Amino acid sequence: MMSAPDAWKQNLQRKVEQLQQGLLKYVTMREDKDADETSRQLEGLKMMFPDGQFPQPIRVLESALGQYRNAKHQPQHLLTLMRAYEQLPSVAKFSELEPRPFDDIFESYKTDGELQGLVTELVGLLERVLSEADDLLSAHIARELQIILEQLKKRDRRSLYELQSWIDLSVRALIVVAETYTGTHGLVLVYEAAKVAWRIKRTLLERYVDAQKRLIEEHKLTYVQMAVDKIPEISTTMDFERLLDAADKSPSSGGAQKSLGAPEKPAA
Repeated sequence: MMSAPDAWKQNLQRKVEQLQQGLLKYVTMREDKDADETSRQLEGLKMMFPDGQFPQPIRVLESALGQYRNAKHQPQHLLTLMRAYEQLPSVAKFSELEPRPFDDIFESYKTDGELQGLVTELVGLLERVLSEADDLLSAHIARELQIILEQLKKRDRRSLYELQSWIDLSVRALIVVAETYTGTHGLVLVYEAAKVAWRIKRTLLERYVDAQKRLIEEHKLTYVQMAVDKIPEISTTMDFERLLDAADKSPSSGGAQKSLGAPEKPAA
């Protein structure tokens, strides 16, 4: 199976090739639909990198394309665009002497199947919390959980660093809701959402450590490899244990079968 970083690299090369083909078609045909398609391809390529950290050839191409679209008949804009076109392949070339930066390695895990599956599961649970437990949540809490939900839905346009932040906020918000309303009907979904969010935090931490190890391998930093292996996990274990303790003691958890989202136990 291809590793996530290798898959990212292959996907990057494919997007660069598609953009080059689209750009040549636009310059040749000069049709608006081709210009729109080229712009979409450029945006897709930019999404391969953290926000604001696009390689210089992409920045140059974006500027040149905008100038050319606004004034196709000026030769200097066409010349500038073609020079940017020629530099574009360098975006997808990786030299053994120039290992990829950590941000690129870490962001390559954005397409990780396990991670995306967990976030999709959390999105579904938050939607259920907001729709099925609306009598439990105050308007203020519901509004803020809705903001977190909308940001998670836009994760494809966000860096993994930002995803980490929203996941952390969701964990903490759900823990507070659970502790505030312990014993209240409707908390099962809140507990489940918090558990999934916690699993995402752990998965992101694992991917971060994986990226760090890969960075060390690419730079051949053998001396620090042992230290990396011994780095303790940084987590909010105490917070999560408080949540589980509250769930165990809650009448709506041993009794959790009677809470929202769980079937009733048959009478003995």
